[in-house]
Amino acid sequence: MRFEFEMVNRHNERCKNKYLRFEIGIAPQDETKLRPGDLLNIMRSFANKMYLGEHQ
Repeated sequence: MRFEFEMVNRHNERCKNKYLRFEIGIAPQDETKLRPGDLLNIMRSFANKMYLGEHQ
C-alpha cells in the first residue's frame, strides 16, 4: 500500500498540501462495548497496516 501512495504522490507535483484523511467509525450499538484505550489501539493497528505508523 505504501508504494501505491508514493506512486500517486509522484504524479501530483502541482499539489502542495498532500494528505490523507481516514475516519474510523464505530457503530452506535458497539460504543458501549469499547474499553478505555480500545479506539486508540484500533487506530494504531490501522495506521500500521497502512504503513502509516511513522506519520501523524
